[in-house]
Amino acid sequence: MNPAKTVALVESPAQLLHAVEWCYGTATVAETVIAVVAPTDEHGRHQLRALIDIARDSGFEVGWFDIRGRKDLHALLQVWLLLRSASRIVVGDPSGGLFQALLPPRKGHEAVIVDDGTATLETIEMIASGRPLVRWQTAVQGDSWVRSQLGERARAFFTPTAKREVTLFTLMPVAEVSGMVCQANDYAWLRSLYGVPKVLPGTDLVGSSLVETGLVELDTYLEMAAAVVGQGGVGRYFAHRREDAKKLAAITAHTGLEVVRPELPLELVFAQGPVSQQVVTFPSSVGFTLPVLLAGRGVHVEVLNLEGRFALTAPPDAKRLIGSLSELSGGSHAW
Repeated sequence: MNPAKTVALVESPAQLLHAVEWCYGTATVAETVIAVVAPTDEHGRHQLRALIDIARDSGFEVGWFDIRGRKDLHALLQVWLLLRSASRIVVGDPSGGLFQALLPPRKGHEAVIVDDGTATLETIEMIASGRPLVRWQTAVQGDSWVRSQLGERARAFFTPTAKREVTLFTLMPVAEVSGMVCQANDYAWLRSLYGVPKVLPGTDLVGSSLVETGLVELDTYLEMAAAVVGQGGVGRYFAHRREDAKKLAAITAHTGLEVVRPELPLELVFAQGPVSQQVVTFPSSVGFTLPVLLAGRGVHVEVLNLEGRFALTAPPDAKRLIGSLSELSGGSHAW
């Protein structure tokens, strides 16, 4: 790939979607290369490849780089050179260790942060408070000196200065950071791409990775899903990409729901339609993204309240962050 003025470094479907939305919203498509650092999970890779095809069809330049575990040293060198030749760097996860190791020196680079789901709330909170960018999942495993140093370097890189602008492209209710420019994401690209989706009667239930990350016990999760189904009208369960087949089979057995494993990020699935007139979700980023995407479409989004339902071993920082999502998203219900 040729050097570009702007390089976006992303690793998940959500980050890729929001990097595309930033390019579209700022009219920087022609000057931007989006470098996708491929994840290891197969479903995430599948969703990314499908989304890349759609983005390329819309005129975006997107490259695929399989560099984790030093699989492809030539690809790693390509990413390294792209970042060092760019004058603006767009990143979805400033707290990721691989991204932090690849970041070039601060001098001369404009920085942009795009949403990485609810992790953006934690990222901006760390920048605002001057803490190293180390997410709670990494912290509970025990901080290493290297990760701490990388996190501090990344915190400095994404902190605005008089000589360098840092922009946040978001739809999250984030904390204010002095000097940071905020741009609102209204899903202009997706809404223009697909128009108005068909809205069906009933309810869709959106799953999450709360069990996989150890925040909620499986039995508690199944009880909450069954309680939503007990209200009537629920027909489909949309699986999170990290949910495994065993858990999804348990959901079907416990609730009788049809499990749908989306081929694309849920925002694209619902933008295309059909979507039910009510969407109930476990606390996750869709509690913020779907109300924006589906504004004016006749769809109500409800976020489940996890108060008193966390696993005993759930880290306090994670409980605080996830526990606040229902309130922050503006629509919560405890079934």
